[in-house]
Amino acid sequence: MRRASETENPDLLRSARGGGPAFFGVVTRYRLALHPLPRAITTANSFYPLSRVSELQQAMLAAKARLPDFVEYSVVMIPAPPPLSAAGSHVALATAAIFADTEAEVRSALEIIAATLPAGALHSENVPSSFEGLYDPFDQVLPAGKRYAVDSFWSAEPSDHYMTLFAEQLPKAPSPLCMALSGIMPSRQTEPAQMPDTAFSMSGNGFGLIYAIWDDPAEDTAHVDWLRAASDALAHETVGRYVGEADLARPGWLRACYSPEAWVRLSKLRETWDPKGVFRRPELTAPQLQMAG
Repeated sequence: MRRASETENPDLLRSARGGGPAFFGVVTRYRLALHPLPRAITTANSFYPLSRVSELQQAMLAAKARLPDFVEYSVVMIPAPPPLSAAGSHVALATAAIFADTEAEVRSALEIIAATLPAGALHSENVPSSFEGLYDPFDQVLPAGKRYAVDSFWSAEPSDHYMTLFAEQLPKAPSPLCMALSGIMPSRQTEPAQMPDTAFSMSGNGFGLIYAIWDDPAEDTAHVDWLRAASDALAHETVGRYVGEADLARPGWLRACYSPEAWVRLSKLRETWDPKGVFRRPELTAPQLQMAG
């Protein structure tokens, strides 16, 4: 048993923070630093046809240059809800979670978002939300009891067609439940000086996820094959993965979740703390499919 903190075994703390399957131990207890809960959380949602994803990317780039860091902005490509099904099997939802403290901050952010969004949305709404309520929309598009496979993508620079690459994969999906998410991060958040010293070390200016979602175990192979083909189609834009949602059954994917420096450090520390390989991660021979609880 070892205690890890910034002053006691700090190398263990760094490794546990983002180490994922590469971490060489088991965390039995941890302490969390608390932060004040924003008092005026609001979500701004605008739905568009999937074909307009490229316009949404440009709108997001324009908005990000003006929005404060407490606004989390992404495009979620989801199965079209029944009122919007005439737009196609999937629609693009531009959604901004505004973690503001005051109504004035909310209004300012909403004005920037409205000024930069393309005209002609299928539907738009601004919804005050509790912190817990932020999870409700994702519970609907990621329902419990389904079969899931997922891969993640960090991009160094979001090209003009970065989000379009995600949108192009959904019509090829074996199931209409499949979805994708893509966002653009403020560049100042990815500067090395701003990153904490943790095993979590891979990031970029663009981030995305693709989810294969289905019901029948007999369709496992078809969905995993589609997910991997989609991942390969984005390979030229991808500089790394996120360990919490990566297809780690693929060779090299785990290592791609860390910067080269962080991977070397993890490897050396693993030899120091676990020389007998008790926690060494075995090579996977089959896709890791997860059932939602």
